[in-house]
Amino acid sequence: MENTLTKFFNPIYNQVHDIAHYEVIENEVIDARVLNKLSISGSLFSLTTFNDVTFESCVFYGSVFKNCTFSGCKFLNCRFEFGEIIECDFRATTFDNCFWDFTVLSANVLNLCKIDGKTSFYLHKEDNELHGCILAGPVSWEEVLSAPEDEVPPAIPVDENIFSLSEYLEEKTRTLMHIFNLAS
Repeated sequence: MENTLTKFFNPIYNQVHDIAHYEVIENEVIDARVLNKLSISGSLFSLTTFNDVTFESCVFYGSVFKNCTFSGCKFLNCRFEFGEIIECDFRATTFDNCFWDFTVLSANVLNLCKIDGKTSFYLHKEDNELHGCILAGPVSWEEVLSAPEDEVPPAIPVDENIFSLSEYLEEKTRTLMHIFNLAS
């Protein structure tokens, strides 16, 4: 079996995992490139540095990025499927309209990045660190409602008998006055 960057890799339907191989890209530096409509399948990127690389409409299938650095990169309209991005360092990197299908984002550090709503959702599911990042664009109701219940802040308890702030304050004032009268 020939090892190429775009070889097909399918961990779900491949019953014999011993013969599955990753193409390993290790200790490389990739500078100032625009990669458009590239399909990367079954590759392991380790200790690789990406500087000012734009990935536009790319698909990363069954690929792993581990201990990589992305500086000033852009992921535009990219799909990440059945992969892992772990222990990577993202600096001033943009994620715009990215899709995450069965891809783990874990133990990454993001500094001053611009992140779309879907990417933000998946980053917050694991133990990633975000520092000075900006949420790009609006978040849809579907993204908000798809958050697990334990991530949604609890509702503030409301007294059903009080309909306005002035009524609430009036009621609390009466209660305090009653307490003071009892004390004197």
